[in-house]
Amino acid sequence: TSLGRNISPEWVERELQIEPAIGMAVVFGEAKPYLSALISPAGTVTSAEIDAAVARANSRLPNYAQLRQWAVVTTPFTFANGLLTANGRPLRAHILKRHAGTLQSLYPTTSDTEATA
Repeated sequence: TSLGRNISPEWVERELQIEPAIGMAVVFGEAKPYLSALISPAGTVTSAEIDAAVARANSRLPNYAQLRQWAVVTTPFTFANGLLTANGRPLRAHILKRHAGTLQSLYPTTSDTEATA
């Protein structure tokens, strides 16, 4: 993170993916003040179910490794769409490129924060 913490995204992703409502999660936070994630839901679940799943996962993580923001993506991460390797690992650079706008919206700029304060 921008605060100097080295956090393995796989650790946080594993905690998220333990939750039945979450099919797959990809965590980001390099050079950012906190972690965020793109979440592909497991089947048809509500936003409230995803929020509760993230809250449960966060309760198992130390404060510095908890998600502060997340977004649900409608297209799952797959090998066929170029977002996973053949063995199922996320291709972070490809996911970042495909979902750049969504990820950027999870980190408001200083002027955005001041406008809502």
